[in-house]
Amino acid sequence: MHDPASPSPEKPSPPPAGPRGPDQAAAADAVRQVFAWYGQQILAVQRAADPDPARLEQLMARQRACVQDLSTLEEGGPGEAERIAALYEARLRELKGPGPHQL
Repeated sequence: MHDPASPSPEKPSPPPAGPRGPDQAAAADAVRQVFAWYGQQILAVQRAADPDPARLEQLMARQRACVQDLSTLEEGGPGEAERIAALYEARLRELKGPGPHQL
């Protein structure tokens, strides 16, 4: 019998609540901002008169990658935090920069 106090094996556990240090906090913030950007784009595609299923799947895959990177951030050390922060800060600049926003 399944113990209700333990997580269900079918459902993944949510990422840990928060980063351990300032580098991780900055990296987590950048990941969350990119995650939110993808969320806005997902809504726009879903609300479009003729939604593009391939774009929707691509955006959702990128959003899932954000969740995975938050988990990686929690498990990694300062070097991992710096790598993820640099990656997501650059991606955020790219996504919010001038011109059409693809991914």
